[in-house]
This record gives sequence, structure tokens and C-alpha cells, in this order.
Amino acid sequence: MDALKGLLKAMSANFDRALGQQNVRIRDMDSNQKTFGVVFTVLGIFIGIAGIFSISGRVRSQTEEASEKWFDKNADDLKKQINSFEQELYLLKKQTEQHAEKVSDEMSEMSKILQKDLANKTIDPNSKESDQTVALTDKESKTLSDSETELQSKPESSYTFNDWNTRAFSAYYGQKLNDAAFYWDKATKLSNASKKQISRALFNKGYALTQLERINEAIAVYDDIIKRYDNNELRALCATALGNAAELYLSLNRHKDVIKAIDQAMLRVEKNMPGLATLTFLQWLVGVRELQSVVSAIKTLDETVHFNCSFELLRPWAKKSLDRQQQQAECLMAFFEQHQDIQQLEQCLENS
Repeated sequence: MDALKGLLKAMSANFDRALGQQNVRIRDMDSNQKTFGVVFTVLGIFIGIAGIFSISGRVRSQTEEASEKWFDKNADDLKKQINSFEQELYLLKKQTEQHAEKVSDEMSEMSKILQKDLANKTIDPNSKESDQTVALTDKESKTLSDSETELQSKPESSYTFNDWNTRAFSAYYGQKLNDAAFYWDKATKLSNASKKQISRALFNKGYALTQLERINEAIAVYDDIIKRYDNNELRALCATALGNAAELYLSLNRHKDVIKAIDQAMLRVEKNMPGLATLTFLQWLVGVRELQSVVSAIKTLDETVHFNCSFELLRPWAKKSLDRQQQQAECLMAFFEQHQDIQQLEQCLENS
């Protein structure tokens, strides 16, 4: 109410200033009039000014009196309106908090889905079955976009593991792989993150670096995973890291490192895992296994076992490094990546 009174007083002061400006205009009347006329005119002006100031004083007094009466009369209504406004603000705040909580819950569930999705895009020696990677649904994309927008307004110094992980997935699905690797690296440096969270963030960082063809950096990440987590709890993830590292070593023609990594991975792979076949395939590529060993390894697996592999880095290497084996390698890569039909594989090998 004090603010409204102040506003009315300011309006009154503006009115006084407007009257003063009129006085200046009156004094600028034509100076070429006869002296007698000027004298009477000036006398008239002074009389007018006196009347104006009298009116101005009465108006100001009446305005202040009216405003006091108005405030007294409407005080209760104003309080009710203020209370109503405060209640609306409270409800709006509550709705905003509920929306943020809902987005957070959805993002937590989304993160689990996307984590599994990203892990399945690698040569995974420890997964009995993995779904083919598909594009995000509209709902998933919106959830990810909403979470990314919300996080951009939050200080990074207060980020949790899920915050960095969310931004990493958003960057990854936005084809900003450098940003994705950077955000996953940030996630690994949080002291309150669990071993499983950090190992998964490292694994995803390594995968993003692989897609960027920053091979030596990706190998270093996989080595870090093995050094940190080669125990019973995370043994499966270490086997996956070794398998991925073996493929990267092969793309660099580091055959000794390929053989060493595969041997270590084989010690960690359980029976009936797709890695038994994919690792045998890599061994064949470096000449330590026969072609039939790869086919036999595939046949020992249950029909329920599926592969979800990508040999993007190996194809250029195969075309450059292999001679008569190149067509056979293409048959095997097509099997692992696409059709997974053993009869079609054998027919392709027979024709190669």
C-alpha cells in the first residue's frame, strides 16, 4: 500500500511540473505588444498563476485525502487479493517442482534404457542376448531433450553422476561424440559415484572415442577399466573391454597385443556367450585359429544367443591386409552384424 501511495504522490508532483511549464510558455508571449497591453497581460498572468497554484494545492490535498480513504476502505480486499496471489504462486511452484520430479524420474528410467542400448552396440562377449539398436521414440527424445534443457540452467558444480550421464547420452544421440566423451569423463571423476557407475561411464567413453577413431585414447580407457575392475563383480565388463581393445589393436596391426587381449578375454568369458565366437573370429584374422574353428564356435552356442556387433574399423583393415581371406571375412562379418543364419554363412563361405 505504501508503494501505491508513493505512486499517487509522484503523479501529483508531475502535475505541478506541468503547471510550471505552462507559466514559462505564458511569459514567452509576443514582446512587441504595446506596453500598456503587456502590463495588463502580466497582471492577468499573475492572477491566473495564483489561481492555478491554489487549485493545484487543493487538488493535491484532495488527492491525498481520497487515496487515504480508498486505502482504508479497500485494505481488506487488497489483503485478500495478495493472499490469493501468494496462494497461486505457491501452487505454481508446487506444479513446477512436481514437473521437475516427473522429468527426473522419467530420465532415471530413460538412462537405464539408453545405457543398455549403448552397451549393446559393442562386441559384447558376455551377453547371451541383446536387442538390435533402434532409434529413440518421440517420447524418449522429448524426455532427453527436456532433461538436457533443464540441466543447462543448473550449475555444473552441483551436477550428480546422473546429470553428467544424461548430458553424455544427449550429446551421443545428437551425434556430438566429442561432447559425449567429455561428459562421461566428467561423470567418472565424481567421488560419490559407485564402481558400477564409473565403470559404465568409462566403457561408454571408450566406445565414443572408438567412433571418433581416437584409437589410442579408446585403448587407454579400456585398459583403465581392466586395471580398476578386474574382479568377480565386474568381470563381465572387463571381458567386453578386452574384446573391444583386441579389435582396436587389430586395426593398428598390433597382432601381439590382439592375441594377448583375446587370451585374457577368453579367461573371463562364460559358456554360451557370443564372445566365444567373436573372439575366435578375431583370432582367425590374426592367424592363430582355423576358419572351421570360428564356425564350430558359432555352432556351440544356443539358438537363443544373438550377436549385436559392428566391425566398422575392421572392414578397412580387412580390405587392406587380407588377401584370399577377405571374402571369407566379409561372410563372417555379415553373419555377426546382420542375418545370423548359420546355413547362409556356410553357403557364403563355400562360394568364397
